[in-house]
Amino acid sequence: MCTGRSGSLLRTSLWSKAETGMTDRLVCACNMVSEKEIVQALKKGATETPDIQRITQAGTSCGRCLMTIDRMVEDYERMHPRDPQGKLGF
Repeated sequence: MCTGRSGSLLRTSLWSKAETGMTDRLVCACNMVSEKEIVQALKKGATETPDIQRITQAGTSCGRCLMTIDRMVEDYERMHPRDPQGKLGF
């Protein structure tokens, strides 16, 4: 993910592409997990990195992608606030 002054704008652009299926950037090379798969897990109700790890196996080998996954979870939560009474869709 991009950082710096225009980082949030670029992240927003990446999220839009990830949600529409236009990008399939690899986030976890060890377990071959794409950005799209992580977004799908978030849409199903994952709310934190351990949920993503359990659902996709991303970040369960070497751990290099954990910061990226953390950032994706934070960005998703910021852009898609959840109803605290909502049900999980796993």
